Parts: sequence; structure tokens; C-alpha cells
Amino acid sequence: MNKNIKSIIKISLILLLLVCLLALIPIRSNAINRFMLSPFEKKLAMAFQFKTSKIWLPGNIFLEGITASDKGGMLYRAESLNIKYNIQGLLFGKKEMSFCAKEVKFYKDIGLLNSVSRILTIPQMPNVDFNAIEGDFNFQKDATYIKKASARSGNMVIRGEGLIKNNGDLDCNVHFSFSKPIVDSIPDIIKMTLLSEENNGWMGITLKTTGNYAKPSLHIDSETFKMNIKETIIKFK
Repeated sequence: MNKNIKSIIKISLILLLLVCLLALIPIRSNAINRFMLSPFEKKLAMAFQFKTSKIWLPGNIFLEGITASDKGGMLYRAESLNIKYNIQGLLFGKKEMSFCAKEVKFYKDIGLLNSVSRILTIPQMPNVDFNAIEGDFNFQKDATYIKKASARSGNMVIRGEGLIKNNGDLDCNVHFSFSKPIVDSIPDIIKMTLLSEENNGWMGITLKTTGNYAKPSLHIDSETFKMNIKETIIKFK
């Protein structure tokens, strides 16, 4: 074996070792990570601040003490944000990503919750502090497909799936589950005609969500509504 081939093998092994190290050892420099996250900030029109960060180049971003803001001010704060992705998929194949945010507090009104509050005539929605928000995303050319998304608090669970177009328009199905304290504040006629019973005194409703994410329009599934009406009539007979 000549010297050139030996040199090429050595260089290849060193490069392979470096790649393996990059896969195992996270980047902990906030300055470097902030630079790497700047394209996401630009695309989302948000500014992120965080206390600590770790980025594994092959597929994991972990931030602690994160806040997000736009031109109008602070949007939300989270104890941690964990994003998993496949870099080969993002570059060449299926552009998929999953995330999990813990202990999330919103500082601006959420249009979706306000709309639900009006439909169910709830005098006051639960505080918009969530123990966890998580979901899987598939990035398409003109839209983002959301699957298995959920947000959980002590009194409410939101689950949804569907499309968010690049212009902000929605086409999603969203299921809301409310705990007994929230259910007790809803008028009986609304509970009987719109909500379905779940476990431990919880009740839920599935709504079709369209319009823009900032001011969404919610629609009640007609078949569910008819079924609930029939059940209500039977109860009163």
C-alpha cells in the first residue's frame, strides 16, 4: 500500500472521528447557537432569548429559560424547549420536526381560546399557562402540516392536527377537553348540546378551525351537534 493511499485512509478516519464527535458532543456556546438559530428567527419574525443552550448538529436543539418576542413585545416564556429533527431529511427528504416546550406562559391573548370561550359562554377561560406543549410538524412547500399536537394545563387539554398555510390561514381540527371546574361554569344547555362526556368529570368538544391564526373561525361539527341534540331530547323524555 503506497503512502498516498495510507494518507487518504488516515484523513478519512480522522474526518469520520470528527463527525462522530460532532454527533455526540453538543455545542454549548450561546453565541454560536444564537447565530445558528438566526435563520429561524428571521423566518418566524421573532426574537429568541435563552439562558443556556445545547445543539447537537445531527438533530437536537435544547434551550432553557427561553423567551420569544416580536415587534409588539413579549409573546411567551418557556422553562425549556426541545426540538428534534433529521438534518438529512430537512435538506433532502421529508422536512419533519418535533418539539416539546415545558412550563409555557403566554403574554398575549390567544385568539383560539377567546373564540372557544364565546362559543361555550365561559365567563373566564383558564389561565393560559401550559405544563407542556408538543407536536410533530411536516414542512411542505406552501404550508406546514401539524400532527399529534397537544397543549396541557391543569384544567384544559388541547389536541389538534391540520394545515397552517404560509400566509397564516388555518385548516385544522382541534379538540378541547375541560376539567370539572371549567365544565361547572358552562351553562347546562351548552353542555348537553355541544359537549361530550369524558373521564373524571371532564367534557370535550371538537371544532373545525379556519381563517387566520390570529383571528380564527371555529365551526361545530354538524353530525356531533345533531347527535348531542338527540341525546338531550332523550334525556328530557
